[in-house]
Amino acid sequence: MGQRACPAAELTFDDVFVPDERIVGREGDGAAATMIVLACSRPPVGAIATGIARGAYERVLGWLEEDRAARGLLGRQHVQLALAGMEEEIHLARQLYMDAATEFDHTALGGAMSHPAVRALGHVPASVRGRAPVRGWLASDRARDATIALLHRTTSERAVTRSLALSSMAKARGGDVAMRVTGAALELVGLRAGPVRAELEKLWRDAKLTQIYEGTNQLNRLEVYRGLCRRETIGCLPPLRAIYPDTDGKAHTNTDARAHLEADALRHASVNGDGGRS
Repeated sequence: MGQRACPAAELTFDDVFVPDERIVGREGDGAAATMIVLACSRPPVGAIATGIARGAYERVLGWLEEDRAARGLLGRQHVQLALAGMEEEIHLARQLYMDAATEFDHTALGGAMSHPAVRALGHVPASVRGRAPVRGWLASDRARDATIALLHRTTSERAVTRSLALSSMAKARGGDVAMRVTGAALELVGLRAGPVRAELEKLWRDAKLTQIYEGTNQLNRLEVYRGLCRRETIGCLPPLRAIYPDTDGKAHTNTDARAHLEADALRHASVNGDGGRS
């Protein structure tokens, strides 16, 4: 079941040390960053599913038009209705993933991707980006903080939430369309289609996976409910780092904001002479 021609393997990590320069983003920000990744990756899954459905539709239509074993079937109204339904579902699935991709490109991350600094970085040759000094700077806290600050200036959590919901809708709908179209194609050709039957069976097995990966369709529809039906806003952007002045008058960043707040409270208590109870 599911794209067996694509090589895949399970990876197991046991007591693995990851150096700081190999961390994507900042430690602790993975859940928020994953929301952006899913908003980006789910429309392509919808496109994959739509392509599988289109492949099944074109094969069964070609078989009906050209194969002698299918003679007379194309003139039957129930066959015509089935083909029209396939065309309709494929068209709607394509529109959904295009809408989701456009929303992501122009609304969710459009401002960040069109920023001059980001565009300039895209023109830097891979050979230069791969050099140790450049790679070290890109992995530095300063670069990561600048990236997150840029996201906060150019988009919002609501925009990313809506983009994620549309992407989830495109993925779920595309997967269901792929299963329905490949299944209907198999019913039309029956056992008489020879090699076409084998190709349709392969497409049907491939289609099933598009209902599962990048989140099951049920999980994706919960994102649709939260983002579009309830209009909730979820935490899709890694938080900005707080900046605190230290006792030497210099500004320092620290992810452990609680420690700074507690130190400020203790200093305030000692000045008021309340023994730390304020």
